[in-house]
Amino acid sequence: MRFYETLSGDILIDNISIKQLRRASVRQQFAMVLQDTWLFEGTVKENLIYNQHDTTKDQVVAAAKAVGIDHYIRILPEGYDTMIRDADELSVGEHQLLTIARALLKKHQC
Repeated sequence: MRFYETLSGDILIDNISIKQLRRASVRQQFAMVLQDTWLFEGTVKENLIYNQHDTTKDQVVAAAKAVGIDHYIRILPEGYDTMIRDADELSVGEHQLLTIARALLKKHQC
């Protein structure tokens, strides 16, 4: 992610040194899921697409299924349209799965 410059060696993406790429370009190619997850007040779907407005409902569902949280979301009162008002309503594992699904939905904009 180029948080730090390497002191020796080189990191290549498609045989191009990351030193030759803008940090923004490197970061757009990857999604990062931190151990300390975060969700914002909004629907489950909004939390998953996070600023990826052209994401379809099918893509959201596919990402949720891929990480194993689709069933949980579907049993919520309004499914993917359920509002998350207090992130403490969800378990740590549910937070993780939602943020992993969010990472799967990240589109490359290089």
